[in-house]
Amino acid sequence: MDHVSWILSVAQVLELPRHSSTAVALHYWHRVAVFLRNEREYPQQEGQKEGVKSALDEKLLACACLLLACKNCETNRRLRHVLNAAFWIEHSNSASPFLNTDDEMYWQLKDSLIAAELILVRILAFDTHVETPHAYIIHLLQMLSEPLSEHSLSSGCLLCRSAKPWTDLTCKDSASFFLANENYTRLAQASWMNANDVYLNPRTCLIVDVRVLAAACVVLAAQSAHPMQLISRHQICNAARVDDKDVEDAVCNMSKVFQEVHVQSV
Repeated sequence: MDHVSWILSVAQVLELPRHSSTAVALHYWHRVAVFLRNEREYPQQEGQKEGVKSALDEKLLACACLLLACKNCETNRRLRHVLNAAFWIEHSNSASPFLNTDDEMYWQLKDSLIAAELILVRILAFDTHVETPHAYIIHLLQMLSEPLSEHSLSSGCLLCRSAKPWTDLTCKDSASFFLANENYTRLAQASWMNANDVYLNPRTCLIVDVRVLAAACVVLAAQSAHPMQLISRHQICNAARVDDKDVEDAVCNMSKVFQEVHVQSV
């Protein structure tokens, strides 16, 4: 099992939301993987973070990604929850797949996970903020549900003229909107799934700007959502105020990545 699949499995046991904690954990892991790959290719690189070259178990680092993501997204999962879920995934076929807090192994693993989290923060250069495209997608669809007149598009970025700042926008704010706009439900679901799958590969989640990523998720979903065929890529890009070429490149990249993931899963 590769590390991405492993993180998804542990996150599923922990019942973490895909759009927040799980996405952030995968984002952290891809950044860690890039660092570890560069460390192997350029072991004498100047300014290399001291202490990270140790033979630290990568699964422990992946577990630390989940723990830090839960803290960053304020998801109520304690360290012992993350540790027990990870241990169960690793030893589900053994006679004793559960950790006992009375065992010395539990406390050793706990100390190791705390140390791994400290190393993770150093690898991330203390930059733990991750912006996901999900809230942008919801708001973009809300904007597209209104008539996109020439006046409305020329009066500024629809995403930037929201009544609420992005940091305050939640899924609950949009529940009534989607219940009242049945045609947008299918497009929203497909766009949301695209945004979840973006974090399966670093080529999509680490390189592309989050607003371009949100627009690309909607464009890709609109191509297969029959009720929404009247919404063109140009309309979506205008509403999001992002460059058509950037979105086109992102859509092509996402399509290739999703196809590779599909082939690997067959």
